Amino acid sequence: MYAPFTAAYDASGSEGDPDGTLVVVGLAATDDKWGKFEASWQKVLDDFDVPYFHMKELNQRHSGTGIYAKWKDDPDTPRLFLKALVKSIKRGMNKAFIYGTILQDYRSVNQIYKLREGVGSPYVLTAGSCYDLVNTWMRKNYPKHRILHAFEKGDCGQKGLERLAKRHKHQVIPIAKTDPVTGDRYVPFQAADLVAGAYRDAAGKRGKVQSMEEYGEVLNDLARMLPQRALVYRLDNLIEMCERYPDKCARR
Repeated sequence: MYAPFTAAYDASGSEGDPDGTLVVVGLAATDDKWGKFEASWQKVLDDFDVPYFHMKELNQRHSGTGIYAKWKDDPDTPRLFLKALVKSIKRGMNKAFIYGTILQDYRSVNQIYKLREGVGSPYVLTAGSCYDLVNTWMRKNYPKHRILHAFEKGDCGQKGLERLAKRHKHQVIPIAKTDPVTGDRYVPFQAADLVAGAYRDAAGKRGKVQSMEEYGEVLNDLARMLPQRALVYRLDNLIEMCERYPDKCARR
């Protein structure tokens, strides 16, 4: 019996943002590993007495509202919390796949080439490329295994990805991060949110730091401990892609 896989995807940032980097993360693991991971993740939440993880809310704890407000003047506990969550991800994943798109670069290239018409919106390009990375890895390493692709429902541009997948006879499954009946949160998305948030934060520091250590402890822990493949669309490789496929991305 071959163990089926699930890849859980989440985005940090939005294709509607004026600048910055849109990051999409896919975390792939066997169903058996996901089950053990969820128990491990829940234990960390229980140990730190919080009901769930959400990177944006954790970063906004200094406002004094939300579930992390109790740490607004405590720099140590959030750091230890994140370290424990990263260790849980490391033990529970087969591999992480990270794709980013620098939004200003995408828009600059789209003014010259028919990038949006040829490969889709920033979300479709980024999420679709992440999806392709996962499938390529599966075909190479687990060719006889099935995989379910679960995307956190509601990201800007997601409908375009669903239409593209349907056109190519692929299936992406949008899942609400909170079950509307039980109120339970889908734990795999919480882990993908942590990874995506860390890499988006790192993308914002690119060119401003002199060493890996300056990217921060979370990013360095993830880079060191988590098997991963990380790629980014920027000005040069977006132009190269358009010139390689002039039938799709002709000059305007």
